Amino acid sequence: MKKITYCFFACFLIIAFLSCSKKETINNEKLTGVWYEEEYLGDSTEISRLEYNFMDCNIVEVLRIELENNSRNVLGYRWRTLANYKLVGDQLSFYNMISYSNDDTKEPYAKFENLQLLSGSEGSSYSVTCNFGDNDKKIIFIYPPCGELANCIGSETFIKE
Repeated sequence: MKKITYCFFACFLIIAFLSCSKKETINNEKLTGVWYEEEYLGDSTEISRLEYNFMDCNIVEVLRIELENNSRNVLGYRWRTLANYKLVGDQLSFYNMISYSNDDTKEPYAKFENLQLLSGSEGSSYSVTCNFGDNDKKIIFIYPPCGELANCIGSETFIKE
């Protein structure tokens, strides 16, 4: 009986090792840098830019920036999040998050230094599946499915700056 148990355990370890080693690993070097997506707002005089700045030290800064369309000058910021990130296979996890936000009741965006700590944001986390495309110039975040009546984003594509 002991031989069967040991054999079963050894087979389990071999299968687990082989299945884990087949997953594509995303290295930090590939991910490090600024990734963004932009959309035109209203009458196209403004651009809303979502930006992820992945740093070597496994810290990411996420910004929602409002830009003037023609000059591309920064008009202001809607929010900012700082977090740690971890890559395991194709799963990108964000954790130890802390977020700052603009008070939209006062103005549509604020100066960077006027963003206020979002109460309850400390320590939150989430994960996405990520894939690279276009010779590593694009990254696609694939979000987990959400509830039937929820308004969810299936995926987002960001371009490397």
